[in-house]
Amino acid sequence: MDIKVSRTLQYGKYKQHSTRVLRCVDYLESKGHRFFDYLNLPPTVNVWFKPFRSPYGAFVGSYDSINSCAEIDPRILGWPRTLLTVCHELIHAEQFYEGRLDSDEHNFFWRGKIYPLKDITPKSYYKLPWEVEAQKREHKIYEKVFKT
Repeated sequence: MDIKVSRTLQYGKYKQHSTRVLRCVDYLESKGHRFFDYLNLPPTVNVWFKPFRSPYGAFVGSYDSINSCAEIDPRILGWPRTLLTVCHELIHAEQFYEGRLDSDEHNFFWRGKIYPLKDITPKSYYKLPWEVEAQKREHKIYEKVFKT
């Protein structure tokens, strides 16, 4: 697992977050290999801490299935919520890797069912089946990876 930090978090506009982000990076580097014990992940999955804007509102994480990268925006998260968000996004990595979840520029696909992006609102997003699954599992994965 490769862990990256954007330049704006290290040296630029958001460097006030760098201490917490680098603490997360150190923690992930020491424990991150354990994700592979509990999740079926792509072998080259990455985590990238970077500021970003979400099309669905104030999201703090996303998973880029094309680049196998969990993207985490740590600006509004505290510790350990940042690590919990990593767990959540890596569950999405597993969903994509196993073929349960897929997407294109117009739709999400969950277990063969189509969810058009145009029909998804910030409020409805959290009720989508892949989000419900990730929300249910994120604390268990967090406990297994970081607390044992």
